[in-house]
Amino acid sequence: MRICVIGLGLIGASFAGALAQADEAHHIIGYDARADVTQAMRRDGFIHQIAPNIAEAVLDADLVILAIYIQGILDMLPQIAPHLKQGALVMDVGSTKAQIVEAMNTLPSHVQAVGGHPMTGRMTQQVEHASAALFKGCTFVLTPTEHTSQATQATITQLVEQIGARPLWMDAHIHDHYVAMISHLSRLLPIAVMAAVQAQDSDLLWQLAAGSFRETTRLGNQPLGFWRDVFATNTTGIPASLRDVAQQLERLAQAIENSDLALVETLSEEAASHWQRLYGDQDREQTGNHDKDVKNGERKP
Repeated sequence: MRICVIGLGLIGASFAGALAQADEAHHIIGYDARADVTQAMRRDGFIHQIAPNIAEAVLDADLVILAIYIQGILDMLPQIAPHLKQGALVMDVGSTKAQIVEAMNTLPSHVQAVGGHPMTGRMTQQVEHASAALFKGCTFVLTPTEHTSQATQATITQLVEQIGARPLWMDAHIHDHYVAMISHLSRLLPIAVMAAVQAQDSDLLWQLAAGSFRETTRLGNQPLGFWRDVFATNTTGIPASLRDVAQQLERLAQAIENSDLALVETLSEEAASHWQRLYGDQDREQTGNHDKDVKNGERKP
């Protein structure tokens, strides 16, 4: 399979490397506006060939993977459409899906298309941290379009399994609503907390800010970057999720006003139970490794 990956950041380069490693028969073509990045990816074996431009990158490709910012994906789909061969398959890895799927529906009828979103990543999006193992064990969301045949579903499912991920097919709108809750709110809630404190207009309040406040608002210190596209293309899921959280905050506010600490404790226990179910094993493994390091007189960073 000739696979073209456009955009060699953390996700794109890792996807290219994972596919190259999964099957020696795959021929991976890479394109990125940064020539030094494509050269480094070619040297390190993440891609087999460097494309000089986008038109030549997608020409004769069996699969085109768009691994750029969401708005870039939306802008690029009509650009590459005339250059896609009969039966070519287009896939993206953007963080929102509804608008991308809608744009994919306008592709020529001879093209297949699938929306994708690997639920993985790192604090940094830099290509220097790319790894062919990035997707192992992660959920890889796949959203069908009007150009997704059963054969295409089978092909993409197999590719995702090849790189060690767990394919999960779902509707694009449902994806956007659910991912708003478990991902997108993490970038907005620190902004809300910081804004609420700032609205108090008290220098004394800022003097009290210490460790817990720093950690609660840490993500608010980061530039929006790609989050701008996320917020611009999830205008239904994010507001609904924010209002859901606002309802829970009001519930807690009323419980504390009424000295109903039993409710607060119940909600806290439920939160702890769900957290343990999701992350308990990982947390115990990390704690165990840390304890071993300390026992051996080592403290790893």
